[in-house]
Amino acid sequence: MKAINSFIKSMLIWGNWLSPFLRHENFVNYIKKQERTNGVAILGNGPSLKNFDPESQQNTDYCVVNFAPLSDLFFAVRPRFYVLIDTAFFEKPQDELVNRLRSVSWDLFLFVPYRERKKAQQRFGLNSHIVIIPVHCVGIHDTYSWKKSAFRLFRKGWAMPSPQNVLIAAIYCMINSGFKQINIYGADHSWISQLFVDEHNRLMIKDSHFYDDKEVSCRPILLEDGTESTLCCELRLQADAFGAYEMLRGYAEYLGGVEIINKTVGSFIDAFQR
Repeated sequence: MKAINSFIKSMLIWGNWLSPFLRHENFVNYIKKQERTNGVAILGNGPSLKNFDPESQQNTDYCVVNFAPLSDLFFAVRPRFYVLIDTAFFEKPQDELVNRLRSVSWDLFLFVPYRERKKAQQRFGLNSHIVIIPVHCVGIHDTYSWKKSAFRLFRKGWAMPSPQNVLIAAIYCMINSGFKQINIYGADHSWISQLFVDEHNRLMIKDSHFYDDKEVSCRPILLEDGTESTLCCELRLQADAFGAYEMLRGYAEYLGGVEIINKTVGSFIDAFQR
């Protein structure tokens, strides 16, 4: 019975990937893999990144995410890669972000969801230094039983581990870009310790980032439809994220020779070596 349930669950996960892929994506892998002799440092947005020292890095490319261009660190490290997968970046005005990106004076490869490629070009592609790279962000859940078939889809660029957050997508993009040494900074992922339920039974969080220049206030957690999340829902989503990291570790082992090291002090991510 357990084997049958696992088979049925995996078939449903497969269908949940295949249906949206056939309807909205294509079979082109836009991430070009290259032989790279240097490593890459992925800079998350966690508060621990305030202690990051760029001068300690040697022979390293940088990959940043989300609102990183609003920080001085962005222009200090001059990252080569930038990952945006949240649809909010393409549906809501991002004037300050766009203005900062217009001043980029080095070649920057911007990874965006395939479905948002045209909006990304209109919004962020005005600077000739910025190259838009579409990514197929259709996820496969970590409970999928046939891991090697999932890893083959990852390698083709047709799927990725469930992209619950941008760091998952960033690690995936750097693996598929050909990096063998991937170091992660600013990936605190300690949201669980920042959750609490207020006197009105609302789930609240104090979500801080390295670029915050003032005290962060508590706020309710909202779902994509604008409704407030619950503790049950939030913990499930976070479990999916940590499961995706384990899938990325498995993908790196499947490819061979890829080393992912989490150098974030106090990080809650336990899938990668420290």
